[in-house]
Amino acid sequence: MRSPGTVWNVYKKFIGDYLRGTESYVIEDIHRWREQLFLNIVLYSTPLSLLALIPSVIVLLANGYIFIPAFDVFALLTIPLFTIVKSVRLRYRKAYVVVIFYMLAVVMMASIGSFGMGSIYLLALSVFIALLFSRRVLIGSVIANFIIYGAFAFIIYFELFDTPLIYKYSIEFWLIFSSNFLFLNLAVVVTIRLIIRGLEKTIVREAGLRASLENEVNEKEQLNKQLIDSEGHYRSLFFRNPSPMWIYDVESLRFLQVNIAAVRKYGYTRDEFRNMTIKDIRPGEDVPDFLKSIQNIDDSQIPTTYTVRHQTKSGEIFYAEVRGSNIPYQGKDERLIIARDITDQIEYTKAIEKQNALLREIAYMQSHIVRAPLSRILGLIYIVTSNIDKEIDREVIQYLDESAKELDEVIKGIIAKTEDANRKM
Repeated sequence: MRSPGTVWNVYKKFIGDYLRGTESYVIEDIHRWREQLFLNIVLYSTPLSLLALIPSVIVLLANGYIFIPAFDVFALLTIPLFTIVKSVRLRYRKAYVVVIFYMLAVVMMASIGSFGMGSIYLLALSVFIALLFSRRVLIGSVIANFIIYGAFAFIIYFELFDTPLIYKYSIEFWLIFSSNFLFLNLAVVVTIRLIIRGLEKTIVREAGLRASLENEVNEKEQLNKQLIDSEGHYRSLFFRNPSPMWIYDVESLRFLQVNIAAVRKYGYTRDEFRNMTIKDIRPGEDVPDFLKSIQNIDDSQIPTTYTVRHQTKSGEIFYAEVRGSNIPYQGKDERLIIARDITDQIEYTKAIEKQNALLREIAYMQSHIVRAPLSRILGLIYIVTSNIDKEIDREVIQYLDESAKELDEVIKGIIAKTEDANRKM
């Protein structure tokens, strides 16, 4: 046999499953609160109304009333049955409850002349409507109460049909009772409405704060995810970069982090790098000038590029193009360096410059040194050709021979320098 607690839980679940609306609520707003309140009203009022109905039906039947007990039974049966029909929207199920209780209040006042019982039902309906419906419906219920009491006043005054109200109340007492009840009714519903409005504002404000907090949490989670992805991306770019890279402290000049390419290029292990400063990868003779220039470089907020000499663990010196920029690292502004070996470019440039110097020297020789003996030869040839029928002076022949030999030596020198330049290309 099931215990009362188990039966109540089954009943509670049954009512809850059928009375919940089909609407989906993004937040716990006032509409969801009203739905839950309606569920609780039906949940608790159905068994309690059964307890109240049984003695009232017995008493009314004993006093000869047939219609009112029948209507009570009809209301008790149809209200729970209609309210669990899920195919009907929740607002129409609540409206059905209101209509039935209005009819019950009017019937009780008209049939047995019960101002008190009818007024209790009307007041309960006003509270029910104030809690579960919009302001427009609430205003309609207050107007309906005025119409109901006004209609009964009209019936009592003109005695339109036979009702116990005519015998129990004079028009004066009816107006006094009804006006006090309507005032009480208006005061109660206004108070409840103000409470509901305050509750609604609180719920909306809390819902807004909750939504704002959820958005902020989601944004932070998204930013954290992006930060993690970005950190992983930049970590991968740093450690897998084919160019030597490192981060050093701008105050102590100590290496903070190095990538694999730096370990391979300079020959030091990671642990060795962490115990070194960037002075240790410079040739000793370059360190004083480096220390003079490093302050201006570290203070620069824009990326800088410069060419320096670096030295490996084995003592090999090479030229490096260094690109540096500030970077936040472990909560401080540190310096990120990317180094590229440009020794081959430097050597090639020097070779080109040396070759250009040789070519300029050759050009100078051709334009100046060659020109002097060649001019003399041309002059001597002119003398010889002008005196072709005369005896040629032996001294002219000697000059011509010397100039030719001098020109030959100059040409040999040019050829030698040209071959030397070609070998160095």
